[in-house]
Amino acid sequence: MGKLRRKIFWGSMVLFFAFLLWEGGRYGLRQALRELEETHRIVVRVESTVPLFLGFSLRGVRVSGEGFAFQAPEVSVRLSWSRGISVVIEDGEFTFSSGLPWSALESLPPLFVEVRRARLSGQNLPPWDGWLEKSGTVLRFGIAAGDLEARGTVEEGKAVLEGKYRTLPFRGSFVPAEGRFEGELGEGSRRVHLEGILSRKARGWELSPLRVDYGELLFSGQLFWGDDGLSTLSGRVRVLEEDIDVSLQGRNTRTSFEGNFEGKSVTSTLLGRFRADLWSSSFVLEFTPQSVWQGVRLSGRLEGSVDDGLRLNFRDFFVSPEEECTLFPVRGSGRIQGEVKKKGELWQGEIAFSSPEILVDRLELKEVSARVALDGGRVTFSGSGHMFGGNLELSGSYESGVIQASGRVQGITLEGILEQSDVPLSGIFSGNLSCTGEAGDFRIVLQLTDGSLSWQGMDLGSIAGGEVLLEGERVEVRNILVTRGSGKLSGNMVRDASGIRGKGEFEGYPLEVSWKGKMARFTLWGSVTLEWGKEHYLGLCLSSPSWFFGDLQGRDLSLSGAIRGKEITLDCLTLQWDGGYFNTRGRMVLDQEVDLSGEIENLRLPDNDFRLSGTIHRARFAVSGPWERVFWKFEGEGSSLRILNESLGERVVLKFAGVLPLSSFLGGQVAFADILNPETLSEGTIIVERANLALLGGSFLAKAVDPVDFSFVLDPGNRLWRFRSGEVALSFPPYGDFRGKVEGVYDGRRFVVETLEFSGSQGIRLSGKGTVDTLAKTLDLQCSFGGELSFPFEEFVVELGGSGTLHLFGDYVSPVAEGSVTLQRFRVLAGGREYFSLRGLQGNLAGGKWRFSGGKGTFLGGELVVRGEVSQEGLVLHGTVQGNGAFPGLEGIFRGQWNGELVVTGKEGQYTLEGDLVVREAVLDTRGGRAGDLCVLIPCLR
Repeated sequence: MGKLRRKIFWGSMVLFFAFLLWEGGRYGLRQALRELEETHRIVVRVESTVPLFLGFSLRGVRVSGEGFAFQAPEVSVRLSWSRGISVVIEDGEFTFSSGLPWSALESLPPLFVEVRRARLSGQNLPPWDGWLEKSGTVLRFGIAAGDLEARGTVEEGKAVLEGKYRTLPFRGSFVPAEGRFEGELGEGSRRVHLEGILSRKARGWELSPLRVDYGELLFSGQLFWGDDGLSTLSGRVRVLEEDIDVSLQGRNTRTSFEGNFEGKSVTSTLLGRFRADLWSSSFVLEFTPQSVWQGVRLSGRLEGSVDDGLRLNFRDFFVSPEEECTLFPVRGSGRIQGEVKKKGELWQGEIAFSSPEILVDRLELKEVSARVALDGGRVTFSGSGHMFGGNLELSGSYESGVIQASGRVQGITLEGILEQSDVPLSGIFSGNLSCTGEAGDFRIVLQLTDGSLSWQGMDLGSIAGGEVLLEGERVEVRNILVTRGSGKLSGNMVRDASGIRGKGEFEGYPLEVSWKGKMARFTLWGSVTLEWGKEHYLGLCLSSPSWFFGDLQGRDLSLSGAIRGKEITLDCLTLQWDGGYFNTRGRMVLDQEVDLSGEIENLRLPDNDFRLSGTIHRARFAVSGPWERVFWKFEGEGSSLRILNESLGERVVLKFAGVLPLSSFLGGQVAFADILNPETLSEGTIIVERANLALLGGSFLAKAVDPVDFSFVLDPGNRLWRFRSGEVALSFPPYGDFRGKVEGVYDGRRFVVETLEFSGSQGIRLSGKGTVDTLAKTLDLQCSFGGELSFPFEEFVVELGGSGTLHLFGDYVSPVAEGSVTLQRFRVLAGGREYFSLRGLQGNLAGGKWRFSGGKGTFLGGELVVRGEVSQEGLVLHGTVQGNGAFPGLEGIFRGQWNGELVVTGKEGQYTLEGDLVVREAVLDTRGGRAGDLCVLIPCLR
């Protein structure tokens, strides 16, 4: 009985205490939930409550708060002597937008919470288990999800967390915990190491210091989650072996973190926007144009991921390596599209690259389009573009800092290769290209296959071989071969920092040059040396066994000398020409000064408007002094010589010394008057044997019947030439031939005839004076003449005598002639008898015609009056006859009174007599058989 009472007592006590615990637990839980709702704005909704032994079951539980939510079909709550309230949550679903409400957990009474098969909303993650124990102010927790195991302690705002990943892929965010975390994820490049201390701050949570080691990613710094949802990550990250100070600011979404970023290192500055998907380990970076990474300017969009190594996807991504960039031997801007991936230390992938212009170790390429493939440490590429003004197709590789490539070029220019446009040598080449080397030590070899070469626009021929070598700033053209016909031009050239140097060899090389409308042709042998730097130098050592210039030809041309800047040095220029010889030597500075001298022997010169023609047997010449006032000297002897297309005579001795602008000679502006100008001459002698009077400057003296000797001697004191002729024979049709002499002076413009005395072949005397202006090409000569003439014919003789004047003026090619003449006596005699006489005939010359009037005389025993005109067109004379007498020779047979008019016309000895004669009171006496003599009269009267 006692035993039964004891059992009933203790059982009642147990039930009592159980009731107290149950009621106390219900009260404590209700009080805690009420405080959570009031203090932390956490709302708890329960559909129903089911009592349990020492506890109860909550059905349809929904909990929501700021930044998180939770729902479960059932939550069991029990009382425990050792743990207080014990909670079990099964098949719950959790949603977090800003993390766990740690401050709310601190307000709960002592409890132990166990979570079974929980899930994260919207995430494809395996279910996880966990527990949370609160004892006083200490929180302990643990979690297990697949291969994830973690546990930790939170006390006074600080947490210690330990955990481990083994083979579970890392596709989630950082576990929100206060404490230290160390973990491993996968194998090799997917291994992750995390360390950090999480602390509660005034407006959020701070994870500092934070260290993340994930494959190529090594980060150390701090992360701050603000209660307003804005987060800031700052610190240092190691990417591709470079330490970068980074600062990111953005907001969390369910699965991503996005915002602005800034990264700086010694060599890099990165700016732009980003978006990182924390579950898929992917990211998007949009760089601003101010971004620079290790000397490479970046802009555009870059997509990537780090779940299985580093993967980069370039979409309209632009790069521009700057001058200080050491990563690539490339300069210039370009567009990249494609994808590359890095596994461990190796890169793989393929990109398309295009650029308007890039520079590969001083090699300029334009309009580049290329495909680039990465395979580990090796980069292969192929593409096309423009180089040196031509087209380029190239393929090759880049490995360990060394480029190796080969391809073909077409239509590149020598100016582009030499990077100089003022070189007189130019060319267009095609060929095969190969290149190799590191940045700063790059080598390009171009094997030439075809093309052409020119000198100052003149075609030199076709490329038959050679190669071009480019190393840094040095360009070398080696063994170039140019062919033209059967001739060859070979040579070498180097361009470096000091300039351009080269040498060419000619072998039977045909060269044609046009000069002043005439073609010059040579067959060259010898060499040319070129230096083009601060000073320009061209050395010449050439010869041609034959040469042609227009219609002229010669042999044995030899030239040696140099051109340095504006200075031309002739060591020797010699040539053979139609049995003659010419040589010259000296120097000339263009537009400044000259010093040349030379010799001529038996040289036949061409006809032209400015130089000599004919044959120079012996001559010496020299020019020296400043360009605009050069002293020139010429001494020579020749034959059949002409100056400025004017014949000088059969033999000529010339001696000149004077001053003229050299540009006049070189420009072909020297006229004969310039050479003879006494204002510029200090010495001058011209002796012409058997000269043509065209020397006087025109044809105003008509035709010279015979050559004449002439001399010109300079009078430098009076700045005049004094000239004198030998016996001059001239023809003045229809006035006859004359012989005489001419003396006078020449002042550089006008010939002044001081003495002019000629005697005609028929006894006429001619004298006069005047001037000939060679510049205006005019003359003004006045002459007087007179004398007795007799012209015998077959059956009669004509005698005449008189005097007159002649004035020639105007253009000396076709001058105007005026004059007058008085015919004092004119008779026609036959057999010693006078048949016709005339006195006092007056003639005047005008308009090329002589008009005669006033002549009176006798004819047929009567009076005769004559008038008429004489010109180059012919003779027209009118005679009026009136008188009483007999016809000459028929005085005893026929006589009478004569009255009528006769007209004489004709030209050059072919004359006709026409007219009408009336005979009155005629007497015909035929006695003594004299009638036969009438036959003389009958023809005259027809």
